[in-house]
Amino acid sequence: LAVPAAAGTNTITLPAGTTDFSATGGAGQFVKQGSAGGALTVSAVAVSELSCTATNDNASAGDLGQVISASVALASAVSLTTTTTADVTSMSLTAGDWEVDGQVYFNAGATTTIAAIACGINTASATMPNGAADMMPLFFLQSALTTGADQCVPLCPARLSLASTTTVYLVAKASFGTSTMKACGWIKARRVR
Repeated sequence: LAVPAAAGTNTITLPAGTTDFSATGGAGQFVKQGSAGGALTVSAVAVSELSCTATNDNASAGDLGQVISASVALASAVSLTTTTTADVTSMSLTAGDWEVDGQVYFNAGATTTIAAIACGINTASATMPNGAADMMPLFFLQSALTTGADQCVPLCPARLSLASTTTVYLVAKASFGTSTMKACGWIKARRVR
């Protein structure tokens, strides 16, 4: 591809009568330069050309693959009130397309009776997601569970497409009696595009 442009102008001038790269590359093609001062080519991006890492580092803020997470350890678990939804933890996500998942650990007192547990991920504080209507992770189990037995619930990944910075909450609720119930856990998001 001939590039009749003055050095330093950052302008590529296509030959007269050419409106796109279809003649040389077709749809979904990109202009690439193999090295400084090298010729420009039009082709698809190869997997080897994608920005990847060869070590155990993290993607920068705003980059594809960026991870944001928040967690609460068992020692700092949130005390629950029976049948009341509570925030376990939260994180702030900037605008973009994210995949979110999490896990809630219900920590029961030794004599606590448990009738139901629920947890989820939501953009509303202390509110369970509305299942399929929100398309957000939600777990609900209504069953007499073993007295005093802790429960650990993983939440499946879900897409969260945000137009602006938004707080995302890991929430938990339990129906219990006799003694206490606490909740801890983690929430994580990865920028997918």
